[in-house]
Amino acid sequence: MDDNELITKKELKKFKEIARKDYEVELTDEQAFEQGSALVSFFERVIKERIKKQ
Repeated sequence: MDDNELITKKELKKFKEIARKDYEVELTDEQAFEQGSALVSFFERVIKERIKKQ
C-alpha cells in the first residue's frame, strides 16, 4: 500500500490502534483498510451533501 492511496500506512496503523483500544478488536491490515476506506467514503458523501445544501 502506497501513501498516495485513500488511506496511508500511518493512518491504517492508527485506525487499528483505535479499534484495539476502544473496541478490543484486532483487525488485519485488509480488514482495517476495508473498514477505514468505507468510513472515509461515508464522510466524503456526507460532506458533499452538506456543501450542496449550502
